[in-house]
Amino acid sequence: MGLDFFQKIYPFEGELTIFDVGAHFGETTGVLTTLFPRSRVYAFEPDETNWSRMKQRFANDSRIEVANMAVGQKDGRALLYRNNYDATHSLLRFNALEINRWADANDFREERPEEVDQVTLDSFCDAHGITSIDILKLDIQGGELMALQGGTDKLSEQAVGGIFCEAAFRPLYQNQPLFWDITAYLMSYGYHFLNIASPKTSEMGVLSWADAIYLNDQLWQSIASRHSAGKLVC
Repeated sequence: MGLDFFQKIYPFEGELTIFDVGAHFGETTGVLTTLFPRSRVYAFEPDETNWSRMKQRFANDSRIEVANMAVGQKDGRALLYRNNYDATHSLLRFNALEINRWADANDFREERPEEVDQVTLDSFCDAHGITSIDILKLDIQGGELMALQGGTDKLSEQAVGGIFCEAAFRPLYQNQPLFWDITAYLMSYGYHFLNIASPKTSEMGVLSWADAIYLNDQLWQSIASRHSAGKLVC
């Protein structure tokens, strides 16, 4: 199960509002516009090189707006820690001991950090007249909880329908909030944890990270009323 899960709750022809936060080169944006071709996607990427590549990819697609900025806890400027793997840039510095259990210790390294623009979910929505987000995808290398903390207005209103969020079970970045921190935060706003997708597990069976799916109460009730794991026969 992955992003295609949302086909269970949204129609193919739905005109959804989708946020792809941590869009990298636009891989997920491409998947989402295939799943829901009439949707509007806002794709956020703070690294200028990654953003430029994504901007070129979608230059002729009016459905997609690409924003060269980070999404975080507050508006302003933020320090982006850049690494030699362009998919691992983060607002947090990596945890060398832990991350090198999953990458070559002689290869993974930090490069030049740089200041980038940062916006909150709430302020971006206010500036663009966005009243609700149907799908919020977050993959920002440990910064997911900070991004959610910048969306308290929308979360309080249950105005974010579904959340597809990378969540770590091991601290790959310094001071990184983990799966249970994100889950507890979203539950405090009435969101429901549904499942995980694409778990990353070591050869020794240690779970490091996965994508976690959360739903607001309205979507959860629609799922809860329809699903069944079978019934016991007495």
